Amino acid sequence: MRNFLGDSDAYKRKMMWVAWPTIFKSKKMGGMGVKDMQLTRKSSKGKWIWRFSNVKKALWRRVLQKSFNNEVDSLIPVDDGKPHGRSMWKTILESSVFFNEHIVFKLKNGKGIKFWVDKWTTNGPLKDRYPTVYKASSQKTAFIADMIQEGILCLKSKKNLSAHEQLEWGLLCNELGHVPELVDEDDEVFILEYYTVKKGYEVQLLDNQDCKFFQIFVEKRYPSEGKFHVMGKLS
Repeated sequence: MRNFLGDSDAYKRKMMWVAWPTIFKSKKMGGMGVKDMQLTRKSSKGKWIWRFSNVKKALWRRVLQKSFNNEVDSLIPVDDGKPHGRSMWKTILESSVFFNEHIVFKLKNGKGIKFWVDKWTTNGPLKDRYPTVYKASSQKTAFIADMIQEGILCLKSKKNLSAHEQLEWGLLCNELGHVPELVDEDDEVFILEYYTVKKGYEVQLLDNQDCKFFQIFVEKRYPSEGKFHVMGKLS
């Protein structure tokens, strides 16, 4: 493949006439339709996360929940952080990070969406944006329904909150606004609306292309520290 696209032979390698990102794109996206096996493998593993969120009564799902110490109503599997065992599913979770930005939760009874961990707000997981109060919380894996008592959002901690923790909790409550009204229906999750391996593959291609463009833009516009140093010497 490399010799064909670059007009190379066994004795001399020449310049590639087509960029690899273009080669890996589907024909519908303006590429040549050649599969990137690494992205295909990640997309296939992502299918298991989609199955986990949709096939709630399967035996393998219950076994996985028990293995990872996940609650029965969890919509997305979460690694409990233990260093040993469950290597296959740990690999699946690590490989499926690419579609985290494409997960949409629909809040209903609040028993399937984790308050701190899941991205159920527009700005991302609360644990990442309010790390101080998250660290103080004694309910790090709590569902939304567990955080609401008599229509009030409550925080449980092992000790009294410091002034900074109280301030951050107040900012969090102000961002959420009114307490979500829960209904007697199961929460829902949508991964790329309806996840397929093909969709997962195309999303990764687009994300990689955006990252590559940003990297080139930054490198051209903002020289590295070493380049600043050289420029300083020349002047």
